[in-house]
Amino acid sequence: MCSSDLIRHKPSTPSRVLYAAARSKSMPQLQREIDRVICPILEEHACSEYELRPIVCRAVISTSLERCLTIFQQSRNEPFAYPDGAEAARIYVVLMLRAALILCGLPHQNIEMTHALEIALADENAEARWLAGEPVFAGVAVDRADQSPSDFSRIADAMAAALRPTI
Repeated sequence: MCSSDLIRHKPSTPSRVLYAAARSKSMPQLQREIDRVICPILEEHACSEYELRPIVCRAVISTSLERCLTIFQQSRNEPFAYPDGAEAARIYVVLMLRAALILCGLPHQNIEMTHALEIALADENAEARWLAGEPVFAGVAVDRADQSPSDFSRIADAMAAALRPTI
């Protein structure tokens, strides 16, 4: 069973996903960041799918619950209270994941989560289709950092190229 199947069968989650997707997919990324559209998977200020959360959520390692609540509940544009080295570790993990996706021939851009989740919930075969190389999420907004080559994408491409002969 894939993660969208687990979310699909929770009574109120699909309607929250549809609401958040309808609100966020028409917004430019910067506006989504300013408005902080609440994640539809949150229930009572906690992740209802903690074990299945995406990498972007896993990368938020905070040393201050108070700061997190302030950021999300009051829409404050403050930095998270990361422990030393956490931001660098996040970059390394994301680079390795991106290189692995490149090596598998799968899309590797960051995309708007709620719209992608809406698509995954509407199609029980979305995950299998995506893994088979179908452009299931082609209409979902791509993160602005992935819209043109960046140092990050060049490093991921170089990692994939260096690893390719070894597999």
